[in-house]
Amino acid sequence: MPAHRTPAGSARDRILDTAFRLFYAHGPRGVGADTVIAGAARRTARTRVDAALR
Repeated sequence: MPAHRTPAGSARDRILDTAFRLFYAHGPRGVGADTVIAGAARRTARTRVDAALR
């Protein structure tokens, strides 16, 4: 696996964590797959920017 890719487990964990938080806050009918993926991607981008600024 190339060095710039994240391990599958961590991507899976981010998606599941994001889904849990969104489902808990809005209920299963209030959250779509696009929202979950966008939330996980936003967390990844924020983590990478924070790491780059350190």
